Amino acid sequence: MFAENKIEEFILPQSVRYIKFKAIHYNTVDFAYIAGNNIKAASYCNINADFYAPDVILQKLNSITKTEAVNGFAVAVKRGYEINEDVRRQYISYIKSQAKRLIEYGARRELVMFMAQENIFPKDMYDDCIAFYGNIDDTETTTVLTECKERFS
Repeated sequence: MFAENKIEEFILPQSVRYIKFKAIHYNTVDFAYIAGNNIKAASYCNINADFYAPDVILQKLNSITKTEAVNGFAVAVKRGYEINEDVRRQYISYIKSQAKRLIEYGARRELVMFMAQENIFPKDMYDDCIAFYGNIDDTETTTVLTECKERFS
């Protein structure tokens, strides 16, 4: 609906402590970067889009918001954001522990590719995901999955 008017990247400054419910939404924002420890902004599912919030503790988010956060983390990695090693370990630990659930219930292509490249993709899910991304003509994701399957299997 708003595809032609979608904001590609939205940066929420550290000074903002509250966001009106679903103010940042998939229909209007592709990716949100939340600066500072905006725990109120992130933890009450006020964001309904992929976001990266390096100063927000992942374990304090609800499960839906965690999925959006790890998808956003993968987008941030792909876009070349500088990521603190402690934050990276926190996200990778969560992704490893929830890999199958994330793929089955909400991993976006950037997270799927990140998981494959980091060798934390469930081995038994490669073929189904390769077929899925092949069917929707996503050659980048299909190629990454195929190469990683051959390299890590």
